[in-house]
Amino acid sequence: SADCPDPATTTPTQPENCTSSSYSTVHHHALSGTLLERSERTGSLDDLEEAVDLAEEAERADPASRDLSDHVHHVALARRTRFLRLEDADDLAAALDAHSRALDACASDSPSRPALLSSWANTLRTRYDLERNPEDLRDAVTAQDEALAAAPRDSPDRAGYLNNLGATLSTLGFAHDDPAATDRASGVLSEAVNRAKPQSLEWARAQINLGNVLAERSTRPGAGRRLQERARAAYEAVRAPGAVVGPETVLQLAVNCGEWAEERQDWAGAVTWFERALDAVDDLLVTQQTRHHKESWLRDGRGLSARAALAALRDKNVEAAAILAERGRTQLLSEALGLTRLELARLDTAGRSDLRRRLHAARAHEPASQDDGAARRTGRGPAPQDERRGNLRSLRDEIRSVPGFEDFLAPPRLADIAASARGRQLLYVLPATLGGAALMVAHGRVSGWELPELTEDAVREVVSHYLEALQHKAADGRPWTRALEQASRWLWDAVVAPSLEHLDPGVPITVVAGGLVALLPLHAAWTVDDASPGGRRYADDLLGLRFAPSARAIARGSGPVDGRGEPRPPETVQLLSGPGLDQDRLEVAAVRAAVHVVGGATPLARVEDALGALRSPGVVHLNCHGSGRPDQPLESALHLADQDLTVRRLLGEQLHADLVVLSACETAVLGTRLPDEAVSLPSGLLAAGVRSCIASLWPVPVTATAALMGLFYRTWSAQDGTPAEALRRSQQLLRRSSNAELAELVPEVVQPPEGCGPLTLQLWSRGRPFQAMDSWAGFLYVGV
Repeated sequence: SADCPDPATTTPTQPENCTSSSYSTVHHHALSGTLLERSERTGSLDDLEEAVDLAEEAERADPASRDLSDHVHHVALARRTRFLRLEDADDLAAALDAHSRALDACASDSPSRPALLSSWANTLRTRYDLERNPEDLRDAVTAQDEALAAAPRDSPDRAGYLNNLGATLSTLGFAHDDPAATDRASGVLSEAVNRAKPQSLEWARAQINLGNVLAERSTRPGAGRRLQERARAAYEAVRAPGAVVGPETVLQLAVNCGEWAEERQDWAGAVTWFERALDAVDDLLVTQQTRHHKESWLRDGRGLSARAALAALRDKNVEAAAILAERGRTQLLSEALGLTRLELARLDTAGRSDLRRRLHAARAHEPASQDDGAARRTGRGPAPQDERRGNLRSLRDEIRSVPGFEDFLAPPRLADIAASARGRQLLYVLPATLGGAALMVAHGRVSGWELPELTEDAVREVVSHYLEALQHKAADGRPWTRALEQASRWLWDAVVAPSLEHLDPGVPITVVAGGLVALLPLHAAWTVDDASPGGRRYADDLLGLRFAPSARAIARGSGPVDGRGEPRPPETVQLLSGPGLDQDRLEVAAVRAAVHVVGGATPLARVEDALGALRSPGVVHLNCHGSGRPDQPLESALHLADQDLTVRRLLGEQLHADLVVLSACETAVLGTRLPDEAVSLPSGLLAAGVRSCIASLWPVPVTATAALMGLFYRTWSAQDGTPAEALRRSQQLLRRSSNAELAELVPEVVQPPEGCGPLTLQLWSRGRPFQAMDSWAGFLYVGV
């Protein structure tokens, strides 16, 4: 639902002969309200952060003020708004506390009391959304009825009170199957629309809520088309010229309309509305300066591109579906990794440093000095957000006029996606609310099919179970092993089995996995097959899979390649080792035995050593400890001798390595803060210029990893094939081979036990030590 901006209580004015302290309180209170309103209109979270600070300063500055309830009310409004954006539970608790204190300090006959009651009700509804306690909704309805009863009939705030009551009633009706509440909500919201100033933000949000209620009522048995038409009219009114709505309101409207179109199976309409929602997310992102703030809006855009792609597929428009799938991945990666800044660095080389400096100045929002900060708080600060956004768009278009920058911040085109496929099959795997979709781009054409079991809920359940078990792997690995087996078995049924008839097993496949699917080993998806070794058939027995964050991410690769655009087998591998592996020299020995190596175990690699190696073409092998940070993916790191080499640090570099082998734990782990996260060490390396990367999804076992790396380099050099295919064959060899076979293939790692008798030796020779999935399936090939 779309809340109206909570009506502000009376703004205190400066009394004659007031003290500087009381003037400061009035000033902070008023400016907080102004910034909060501007944040509502533009989506700027910088404005919202400052509104919170100023509201709290106003309360602290004059705790005995006769306007204390108004000051505390502003604290409640600002903290609740920040909770809605940044999801910090402390903000919601602070808002609830401030509402209670404001009501306690407010006289029962005060003209401010209706506003306090209405916004208190909004916060109760917010807590309901979090905790699902129906008493919060009922208490909210009671408070909003009290606000209406206390407010004068001609109050300019009455439309806002009505809208908030209608939104609460509609939530009560939807969530608890209460048709009476829904019907009452229709009448209340119709009155809110009629009372609000036409084309105002308050009017627009009341129209959205009215459209929501009418759309829900139109789905009841026996409902006529008139309710559908009224709902559509309410939604469309918000898009009419002259409506004062910001991108946040457009985003709310577009998501609501897209969901309603899905319910009616109006797939063309769903595509249109979800595309508008993606446009609104773009507009909101351009004004945010920090990853934390960008994440807030990216979360609101969760799953939009996948839903739009699925709707386009159901509308028989597969080309549009592929473009929408790539658009979502590109939007996420560009914002999360700061690729805009990397692209802008090339403007210096193109002789247009002026454009880079102007864009940087236009985006800058933080005051550069104390004087700037003072100016900002007295209204002489930066240009309004909508003006800044216009400047940014103009600069974007000017940058696009520079040769080589035609696609700067441009949405993807099908021709670009097809070119990125490079003779391979580019496969998007997209979980969505109503079921998943697979889209394949190959030979310049697009095909698609549905994956009914790949719903967002199903993926979330499988991955949550898997990650929870992984957290406790060090204490007891058995639950995680079971969870891994279950997840990979589910992947076969949900993704692989329905896709086999559409894929050419003779052509390599680059998978762009959406959502949390990317945390699972799709190449290790399996089904029972008594005719296969070990009684299982794995996806990599049939398909040559490699992975990529997006098509655009692999379009930038360059370096020495063969005639098929693949990295050639290396003449030399730069080998770097990190601390903590002194007791294990197996991997270094295995790599040295398979390929010519520069470097080795000592001296231990420092960050500058690693970056120096990565800046040159060729193959770089990093044998070290690593850690994935799902909560802070930009801090995922390789642990080197002097400090950590993080994703954040990599993004400031221009790298040229053809293949980087990250032989460390959890180096392919993605972040989980966002619903469709794509940030990891591999995506950071690709963004900085690396062509491809081999990385791990979990803490990999030492001996199995050493054997796999020895097999990988031997296979790649001996067969003169692609590194992706060499990794695939090496993983197959590792899981299928007996101890006796491995002792011949990688004698540096596997040797018969000393002093054993003939029978023991025979039993040992037949054993397959690395058949378990956690031994061989952890590594992925990411990139070209």
